[in-house]
Order: sequence, then structure tokens, then C-alpha cells
Amino acid sequence: MWLALVPILLGHKHFIRHSPTSNIMPQVCAALRYGITGGFKMDAAKPDVQLHQHSRQVPWADSFIEEIKRSLLTCRVFILFPIHWLCYNQIFSNLISQAGQMVRYGIPNDMMKISGPISGIIIAPIIQKGLYPYVTKRRISFGPIARMTVGFTFLTLSMVYTTVIQKLIYQAGPCYDIPLSCAASNGGTIPNQVSVFLQVPTYFGGGLADVFCLTTGTEYAYNHAPKSMKTLVQATWLAMAGVRTCLALAFTPLTKDPHLVTMYAILTGLLGGATILLWVLFRSLDKSKIKEDVE
Repeated sequence: MWLALVPILLGHKHFIRHSPTSNIMPQVCAALRYGITGGFKMDAAKPDVQLHQHSRQVPWADSFIEEIKRSLLTCRVFILFPIHWLCYNQIFSNLISQAGQMVRYGIPNDMMKISGPISGIIIAPIIQKGLYPYVTKRRISFGPIARMTVGFTFLTLSMVYTTVIQKLIYQAGPCYDIPLSCAASNGGTIPNQVSVFLQVPTYFGGGLADVFCLTTGTEYAYNHAPKSMKTLVQATWLAMAGVRTCLALAFTPLTKDPHLVTMYAILTGLLGGATILLWVLFRSLDKSKIKEDVE
């Protein structure tokens, strides 16, 4: 983590730095409150409406309310991301435990997750320098919603694969659906006879999901937020990972043998449904962007 500071410290003179402005959170919260009490319509928080209906002076202009509306429209795309984060987080938690149940050939079970970053290093340049220029040259529509949907799809396929791997572990000896816990495991030293390298495709799919989905989500949050609210929208985007933590608590009873196949299957179903909803609900946003570019 300290190494990440090196380019920041060495290149700070080349960065564009904006001085902090005033805190807009109190005004945003007040405007949202007026919008909610006005029938969940942000136009109810505009100065003229507040003055005529409530004899109330507000410290913002109509443009401020329009910026909030634009920010809310941007943030609605993030509603489904807690499910994505919930499944993506399996790479750093349950998949490490799963590796401990498999034949590791002397490799520590927490080392397999390095396959994810390695796949990202290989995949990202291919996609950025190959796929994206190709679809642009061919004038193929591949907007942010389409890219995020592809990311969701790859992660869904990874979860399907993970469910199958867990099923294979439970079908293999010596301990079957209680790995490392039976007498035949010799005190937990003999895992079920399934190779840990079967996990690599899961991490590969996670790397693809990272490039297509999480990178695009960060870009989408920045590009579509009004200038005065970019930080607020970015914070909302990152807060989805926190919501994921709350959702994970509901799965705690299933995060132990012999229930892991059920847990992975449920997560797969949730993510598959979220993938469909993402495309069905928000694909029109890509079309509207194309229309703007043409105009």
C-alpha cells in the first residue's frame, strides 16, 4: 500500500488540484427533505415552490435542484451493485476457505486469490487496447450500461462455476460434505481430493468482471455527476460496498459446511436476477447517450 504513494508524491506537481469548496451536504439534505415531503418530487424543493406554498426562503437556485435530480438519476444505476459486491467479495473470504478444503500442493490457501490481479493485468490491456478500439471502429454500441452488464454476466458465470466446484468438493473423499472434519482427514491435514487449481477460472471471471464492471462504474459515477456533486456521487458509489456488508450478515448461517453449495447457488441466482434487471431497467441510458452524441 505504501508503494501506491510513490507516484502520487513524485507526480503531485503534474496533477490538477482544486481547492475545497463549501460543504453542500446541509443544502442537499434540506432539499431532499423538502422533495420527499412534497410527494417525492424534487421540483417541490425549488425556490419558487417553497416560497409560494410554504413562505420559505431557500438558499439555492433552480439549477441546484436540477443537479440533485441528475445525481439521483446517476445513483439509481448503483442500486443493484450491493449484490455484485456481495458476490465479488467471495474472492476474499469464502473462496480462501474453499481452497483450504482442496489439494493445494504446498501452496497456502490464501495465495490462490493472486490469480485475480494477474488475470486483470493480462486482461485489462487487451480489452482497453483491443476490444474497445475495435467496437469503436466498427461503430458498435458498447456504452457503460452494456459494459457493466457484461461484467455482471462474467461474475454470474464465475459464481455458477464456484457452486459446481463446491459440489465437487462435497462429492470427493475422504470427508465429503464435512471437509477436514472427519476422522479420515487425519486431524484436518488431509483435504478432499480436488485440485485447488480448479479455482483459477473463478478468479479469471472475477478479473473480467472487475475490468468491465467496477472500472466502468467508477467512470460512470464521475462522468455523469454534476461538477459540484462529483464527490457526493462517488461516495454513494463506494457506499454500495458497505451495503454489501449488511447483506452478507443474512448469509452467515450458510457460510459453513455442508451448506456452502446452497449459499453459492442463492448468490448465483441473486446476481443473475440483478444482471437481467440492470440491462432491462437501464439499457435506455446507453441509447440516450448515443442520441446526445449524434445531436
